[in-house]
Amino acid sequence: MSAPVLEIERFGSLAVVIQDGVEVWGPGPLAQAENKRDALEQKARWKQRKCITCNKKFMSEGAHHRMCDACRKGARSFHDGAV
Repeated sequence: MSAPVLEIERFGSLAVVIQDGVEVWGPGPLAQAENKRDALEQKARWKQRKCITCNKKFMSEGAHHRMCDACRKGARSFHDGAV
């Protein structure tokens, strides 16, 4: 599945966020439209992965995020400053 195409269209002092040709947010201030676009892009990168420690499936933020929250918390308590 490819990443959604997210664009910002401005109308005077207001802006809207367009995803794949459909308005998904707005109208509102440009700064808020940019924040919403960034949040939608980040969410689109999330996918289900298996934890490298316990093999439990969890929603991962990206390739850098390979441990579930429970294992990450356990690693932190085992070694202060880890992960």
